[in-house]
Amino acid sequence: MDQHKVHNYMFRYLEACGGTFLQTDHTNIEVQLNRDLDEELMNRPFYWHYLEKTGRTPEPMIMRLTTDMNSTSGYERVHFGSPRLHQIFQSAGKKGAHTRLYEQTNQGTNTPLYPWLGLNVRISYTCHRRRDDLRSFGVQLISGETVDGLWIHSERKTL
Repeated sequence: MDQHKVHNYMFRYLEACGGTFLQTDHTNIEVQLNRDLDEELMNRPFYWHYLEKTGRTPEPMIMRLTTDMNSTSGYERVHFGSPRLHQIFQSAGKKGAHTRLYEQTNQGTNTPLYPWLGLNVRISYTCHRRRDDLRSFGVQLISGETVDGLWIHSERKTL
Protein backbone atom coordinates (compact mmCIF):
# COMPACT_ATOMS: atom_id res chain seq x y z
CA MET A 1 0.00 0.00 0.00
CA ASP A 2 1.65 3.23 -1.11
CA GLN A 3 1.35 6.55 0.70
CA HIS A 4 -1.34 7.88 -1.66
CA LYS A 5 -3.57 4.88 -0.89
CA VAL A 6 -2.91 5.27 2.85
CA HIS A 7 -3.94 8.94 2.64
CA ASN A 8 -7.12 8.11 0.69
CA TYR A 9 -8.03 5.33 3.13
CA MET A 10 -7.62 7.58 6.17
CA PHE A 11 -9.61 10.36 4.50
CA ARG A 12 -12.49 8.02 3.60
CA TYR A 13 -12.47 6.46 7.09
CA LEU A 14 -12.56 9.80 8.89
CA GLU A 15 -15.22 11.13 6.54
CA ALA A 16 -17.42 8.04 6.99
CA CYS A 17 -17.10 8.22 10.79
CA GLY A 18 -18.21 11.85 10.93
CA GLY A 19 -14.97 13.75 11.41
CA THR A 20 -14.99 17.46 10.47
CA PHE A 21 -12.09 18.33 8.18
CA LEU A 22 -10.35 21.56 9.08
CA GLN A 23 -7.60 21.36 6.47
CA THR A 24 -6.61 18.76 3.92
CA ASP A 25 -4.29 18.47 0.95
CA HIS A 26 -2.59 15.64 -0.92
CA THR A 27 -0.42 14.58 2.10
CA ASN A 28 -1.88 16.26 5.23
CA ILE A 29 -5.16 15.77 7.06
CA GLU A 30 -6.31 17.94 9.96
CA VAL A 31 -9.62 16.76 11.35
CA GLN A 32 -11.78 17.68 14.36
CA LEU A 33 -12.83 14.35 15.84
CA ASN A 34 -16.33 13.70 17.06
CA ARG A 35 -16.89 12.01 20.42
CA ASP A 36 -16.97 8.45 19.05
CA LEU A 37 -13.78 8.88 17.05
CA ASP A 38 -12.01 10.53 19.97
CA GLU A 39 -12.97 7.70 22.33
CA GLU A 40 -11.84 5.10 19.85
CA LEU A 41 -8.62 6.61 18.52
CA MET A 42 -7.14 8.93 21.13
CA ASN A 43 -6.91 6.55 24.13
CA ARG A 44 -8.32 8.91 26.77
CA PRO A 45 -10.67 6.74 28.86
CA PHE A 46 -10.07 8.68 32.08
CA TYR A 47 -10.94 11.98 30.37
CA TRP A 48 -14.27 10.64 29.13
CA HIS A 49 -15.04 9.00 32.48
CA TYR A 50 -14.30 12.29 34.26
CA LEU A 51 -16.59 14.23 31.90
CA GLU A 52 -19.42 11.75 32.42
CA LYS A 53 -19.12 12.02 36.22
CA THR A 54 -18.87 15.82 36.33
CA GLY A 55 -21.36 16.54 33.54
CA ARG A 56 -19.05 18.87 31.65
CA THR A 57 -19.19 19.42 27.92
CA PRO A 58 -16.70 17.29 25.98
CA GLU A 59 -13.99 18.78 23.80
CA PRO A 60 -12.85 16.16 21.28
CA MET A 61 -9.29 16.49 20.04
CA ILE A 62 -7.99 17.62 16.68
CA MET A 63 -6.00 14.94 14.87
CA ARG A 64 -3.22 16.01 12.52
CA LEU A 65 -1.91 13.28 10.20
CA THR A 66 0.54 13.32 7.32
CA THR A 67 1.70 10.71 4.84
CA ASP A 68 4.79 12.75 3.91
CA MET A 69 7.69 11.01 5.67
CA ASN A 70 9.96 14.06 5.20
CA SER A 71 7.48 16.49 6.74
CA THR A 72 8.58 18.74 9.59
CA SER A 73 5.11 20.20 10.17
CA GLY A 74 4.57 18.50 13.53
CA TYR A 75 1.81 16.28 12.14
CA GLU A 76 1.82 12.59 13.09
CA ARG A 77 3.50 10.60 10.31
CA VAL A 78 1.41 7.69 9.11
CA HIS A 79 2.61 4.95 6.80
CA PHE A 80 1.67 1.37 6.11
CA GLY A 81 2.70 -0.49 9.26
CA SER A 82 2.44 2.48 11.63
CA PRO A 83 0.56 1.96 14.91
CA ARG A 84 -1.98 4.71 14.10
CA LEU A 85 -2.90 3.08 10.78
CA HIS A 86 -3.30 -0.31 12.47
CA GLN A 87 -5.55 1.36 15.03
CA ILE A 88 -7.66 2.80 12.20
CA PHE A 89 -7.78 -0.64 10.52
CA GLN A 90 -9.01 -2.22 13.77
CA SER A 91 -11.61 0.50 14.25
CA ALA A 92 -12.85 0.06 10.68
CA GLY A 93 -13.02 -3.69 11.25
CA LYS A 94 -15.20 -3.20 14.33
CA LYS A 95 -17.47 -0.70 12.63
CA GLY A 96 -17.64 -2.58 9.34
CA ALA A 97 -19.13 -5.88 10.43
CA HIS A 98 -21.42 -5.86 7.38
CA THR A 99 -21.33 -4.53 3.87
CA ARG A 100 -23.76 -3.57 1.14
CA LEU A 101 -23.02 -4.70 -2.37
CA TYR A 102 -24.81 -3.36 -5.41
CA GLU A 103 -25.09 -4.82 -8.86
CA GLN A 104 -24.34 -2.47 -11.73
CA THR A 105 -26.97 -2.90 -14.43
CA ASN A 106 -27.63 -1.37 -17.82
CA GLN A 107 -29.06 2.11 -17.38
CA GLY A 108 -31.41 1.87 -20.37
CA THR A 109 -33.44 -1.13 -19.22
CA ASN A 110 -35.56 -1.66 -16.15
CA THR A 111 -34.03 -4.80 -14.72
CA PRO A 112 -35.73 -6.04 -11.56
CA LEU A 113 -33.32 -6.61 -8.69
CA TYR A 114 -33.98 -9.33 -6.16
CA PRO A 115 -32.55 -9.24 -2.63
CA TRP A 116 -30.35 -12.17 -1.63
CA LEU A 117 -28.82 -13.02 1.71
CA GLY A 118 -25.35 -14.51 1.18
CA LEU A 119 -23.78 -16.52 3.96
CA ASN A 120 -20.23 -17.86 4.01
CA VAL A 121 -19.78 -20.67 6.54
CA ARG A 122 -16.83 -22.72 7.73
CA ILE A 123 -17.85 -26.25 8.73
CA SER A 124 -15.27 -28.06 10.86
CA TYR A 125 -15.26 -31.84 11.03
CA THR A 126 -13.32 -32.91 14.12
CA CYS A 127 -12.28 -36.43 14.99
CA HIS A 128 -8.76 -37.87 15.12
CA ARG A 129 -8.13 -35.53 12.16
CA ARG A 130 -9.65 -32.15 11.50
CA ARG A 131 -11.10 -31.03 8.19
CA ASP A 132 -12.55 -27.62 7.41
CA ASP A 133 -15.04 -27.08 4.64
CA LEU A 134 -15.86 -23.57 3.36
CA ARG A 135 -19.38 -23.24 1.94
CA SER A 136 -21.49 -20.39 0.70
CA PHE A 137 -25.26 -20.42 0.87
CA GLY A 138 -27.77 -17.99 -0.54
CA VAL A 139 -31.38 -17.27 0.37
CA GLN A 140 -33.58 -15.29 -2.01
CA LEU A 141 -35.46 -13.00 0.38
CA ILE A 142 -38.68 -12.74 -1.63
CA SER A 143 -39.35 -16.32 -2.70
CA GLY A 144 -37.29 -18.13 -0.05
CA GLU A 145 -35.29 -20.07 -2.64
CA THR A 146 -32.01 -21.40 -1.24
CA VAL A 147 -28.86 -21.99 -3.24
CA ASP A 148 -25.84 -24.00 -2.15
CA GLY A 149 -22.61 -22.51 -3.52
CA LEU A 150 -24.10 -19.04 -4.07
CA TRP A 151 -20.93 -17.40 -5.38
CA ILE A 152 -20.31 -20.26 -7.82
CA HIS A 153 -23.88 -20.07 -9.13
CA SER A 154 -23.86 -16.29 -9.41
CA GLU A 155 -21.03 -16.43 -11.94
CA ARG A 156 -22.99 -18.80 -14.16
CA LYS A 157 -26.42 -17.22 -14.01
CA THR A 158 -28.06 -14.00 -12.98
CA LEU A 159 -29.67 -14.35 -9.58
